Amino acid sequence: MQRFSKLYGSSPAHLLLALAALVVSAWAVLQAVGQGPPLSLTKWFVGSILAHDLVLLPLYSLVLIGLLRVVGGRGGKDRAGPSPRRLLVLNHLRVPAALSLLLLLLFFPFILGLADAGYEGVSGLSTDPYLPRWLILTGALFLLSGLILAVRLARGGAPAATEPSDSAAAGAGPPPAG
Repeated sequence: MQRFSKLYGSSPAHLLLALAALVVSAWAVLQAVGQGPPLSLTKWFVGSILAHDLVLLPLYSLVLIGLLRVVGGRGGKDRAGPSPRRLLVLNHLRVPAALSLLLLLLFFPFILGLADAGYEGVSGLSTDPYLPRWLILTGALFLLSGLILAVRLARGGAPAATEPSDSAAAGAGPPPAG
């Protein structure tokens, strides 16, 4: 088992989960291709990649840089980043914010009231409850994250930043068998 882990770089469970994800993804693509013309799916997929890489990635990278500056990780000449406790707080803000923004991205026409009138005629449902439900869910995500943060801080806070030992840094260790 150790030989496999050393060769592969992770446990066999990781490999099985990665293969399962590929199978589910392949199934989803086959289902989507069966629903409409493949060119339409390809345009949507390429457009999503471009929108993410050219718009969203730079945007949330800038937001992260700004947040790191706010919590004290200026990274000047000494490249001293924020303390582990500040990073813990930052991560407890980032996760609910990311989930909330993902939901906004997925449902923005309904949340912002931009869905066409045909939606209600076809589905029989109004788009009115989307905004309050999204706001409630966003509040609940931040509340849950805050409670988890409070419990973690009460139990001892963030782990202290540790420096790698000299032997780990130098790559010293027993030579590989075989």
